[in-house]
Amino acid sequence: MLFTEIVKHMGMLKPFRWYEVQDKQRMAHIRDTTIPAPLAEFKKWFAEKCPPDNPDSAKVVIISSYETFNQRALEVTAAVGP
Repeated sequence: MLFTEIVKHMGMLKPFRWYEVQDKQRMAHIRDTTIPAPLAEFKKWFAEKCPPDNPDSAKVVIISSYETFNQRALEVTAAVGP
């Protein structure tokens, strides 16, 4: 299913993609919903888009594959340690 189809059926939820790279996206609406790849950029994005005191933060849905999440988050965490 295309990401545009997912967005169409999500209703009030706000889907974002955490795979691929923002700069490689040609379509503006896809680029605008793609989260920056490096973990540090993701954390910054998350802090800005999902503040804990804003109830709308609960509407954000992050779509990723296990492979992407593993490469971008788990391997970095394992390398850095607890």
